[in-house]
Amino acid sequence: GSARGRLFDVQDKGLDTNADNVLFSVSRASAPYHTDGASANIAYDAVGLLCINPALEGGKLHLSNACTALGLLKNKVPKFVLNELFRPLPRDVLEDGSGQGVNRADLLRFSRCPDLLKLRVQHNAYPIFEEGSNGHTKLLRFRYMRQWIESGHSKGQMHIPPLLKIALDALDSAIDAENVASITMQSGEMVFCNNMIFC
Repeated sequence: GSARGRLFDVQDKGLDTNADNVLFSVSRASAPYHTDGASANIAYDAVGLLCINPALEGGKLHLSNACTALGLLKNKVPKFVLNELFRPLPRDVLEDGSGQGVNRADLLRFSRCPDLLKLRVQHNAYPIFEEGSNGHTKLLRFRYMRQWIESGHSKGQMHIPPLLKIALDALDSAIDAENVASITMQSGEMVFCNNMIFC
């Protein structure tokens, strides 16, 4: 299961993704390239998307290859900049549940108070890329949503270091260059994405 259950409805509920604890999946905002999940404690190897009703307009799904993008970065970006993508980075904390804001339960409001949220964000840190191996097989885990890094730094009362901004800009360009598919899904179609890559 996941923090929001095994199935989660992606549907515009008229919410603003700039508000606290609001997911892109409950808004009409276009989500940039990202992997699902924003918790240091939960990493999804694969995620599926099923189209029940296609959007009347927009709703195009763009897929990229993070492994190929990383190879491109290793050839173009100095290692001291690239290292920013391999160190733990604070991320925003998104509460379990529907991802529709914080206007409910007192405990949730308490957990979002700025002083406590600052500590929670600083604890919720993990790298964008993690490399490892399993015997002779090289493994690469990719976990990324730039907005959660930027809002995490803001809520953690930290400035984004210049090298990190350069690294994130380079990553966004590389992911965009490695776009492998742009799909307008139809009812009944499914797509599965793998966030743990065997290289």
